[in-house]
Amino acid sequence: MEVSTAIQNGLQVKQHPQQQQQQPQEDSLSESLVPSSELSSASNLSSSGEDEDGSLDSTLHQIEANFSEDNVPYFVKSLHEELNCALNYHSDRSMNHTELLIPSGKECGRSLIIDLGGSTLKVCIIDLLGESKYEILARKTWEIPNDKKVISLNFFKMMADRVEEVLKTGQYFARGERISTGISWSFPFEQKKPNDGYIYVVSKGYSLADDTKGHNLAELFSNAMRNEKGIEVEVNSIINDAVSVYVSGLYVHACKLGLVLGTGLNASFAVGNSVINSELSFFGSSCATSLANNAIDRGICADYVAIPEDNYLHSEYLVYQPLEYICAGRYLGEMFRLGIELGTTHGELFENQLSRFAQCKDLTTPYQLQSDIVSKMSECSYKEAKELFMKGYGLDLSKQDFQKIVRLVEVLTNRAATVMASALMACVKFIDEHSTVPVEDKYCRLGFVGSLLKYYTGYKEMVDAVLDRYHVQMGLPVFDLRHIDDSSILGAAVAARAFVASQQ
Repeated sequence: MEVSTAIQNGLQVKQHPQQQQQQPQEDSLSESLVPSSELSSASNLSSSGEDEDGSLDSTLHQIEANFSEDNVPYFVKSLHEELNCALNYHSDRSMNHTELLIPSGKECGRSLIIDLGGSTLKVCIIDLLGESKYEILARKTWEIPNDKKVISLNFFKMMADRVEEVLKTGQYFARGERISTGISWSFPFEQKKPNDGYIYVVSKGYSLADDTKGHNLAELFSNAMRNEKGIEVEVNSIINDAVSVYVSGLYVHACKLGLVLGTGLNASFAVGNSVINSELSFFGSSCATSLANNAIDRGICADYVAIPEDNYLHSEYLVYQPLEYICAGRYLGEMFRLGIELGTTHGELFENQLSRFAQCKDLTTPYQLQSDIVSKMSECSYKEAKELFMKGYGLDLSKQDFQKIVRLVEVLTNRAATVMASALMACVKFIDEHSTVPVEDKYCRLGFVGSLLKYYTGYKEMVDAVLDRYHVQMGLPVFDLRHIDDSSILGAAVAARAFVASQQ
């Protein structure tokens, strides 16, 4: 019987429940899975058997054993091999080559920037001043209501209205000047050159109208500006928001990689003469057999053992993202919830409060908790935690409960940080291996965006600690993680000016 079902039916706690795991709610990508050949059982990870009794304590012990820091060299080696395999096999799922020109880091000039995110439209005027410096001369942001999330010709007319509104706030360009423009677009697009982008699909609650589907973003926007406002623009770059992190980090800090770690996970970097969108979340097949061995991870994905070992290579398989499941905020919050649920149904947490627990939708509904609860629990005192659980969930937190929940947080965070640090080291080894120039770095700067790594200080500190302990053993320089402000607009500006420079 499922843990949640047992709670809802008010059943007594059992020592050995048969648990059919809950399936995640639908996200922008489906998490249903295709049965296929089982993963190889070859692994040098720690114990491979299932958790002994299905309890929270047993589950945490299993996770600690399989994902201890002692396994960092194995994780790095395995992930490095997966990256090379994806590159060599020209994967259509990961290691996606972009048409972006690799910036020099010395770009200069003024551009109009359009940044369309999941729920906002930003219009900016930005000056690149060279020597890693920039100035945002104008910026306005608009929320896009759900009933306006249709990418149609009218949508581009609305964008032209917003651009005109910003341009009227000052004299940013000469009269009659063809305005250099960069577009940061948070949806997929197909590209034939750095300054075009053909749109066929959208996500995040948007829909695509017939009058724009398959059309070039550059032409749609420039036509709207010309026809509606009489303003000539020259679209010099169209860039994915994830790739923007790498490009902007390269400009301001000479970063080797751009990492997105918030709700989800991704990384971009240069391989040879090409900027790559790695789709890093799909890697980590080598971890799958261990993820199948405990109740918490099976609650995230019940079908680990049925996943093809080369899942990260082929888009024909349905979505399976092991690194994201382990490391990213969406799943860290859900794993915490599953751990609380598991401990409560096994009588390890909230003694004699099972019926009260069953009434708490935040703790019994999949994906109801965000990762910020994990961050809060990592820092708060017993008194603060007791107040949080009583006010937020109607549960009386004992000191013993607090100690067990703190351990749950530590185990999940340490695992996420250990695997994340391993993935970063694997990526840097991969980047250096394919570099076209000799690599003699004393420091390796990595740019990042994302609320999880920015605001969960314990997570970042643990990532830093693992990198510090293992970089020498892995033959790598000292790591330096830098948060990149204004990454989407700065990345689009750098890409635009790099394209302009290439045409001169």
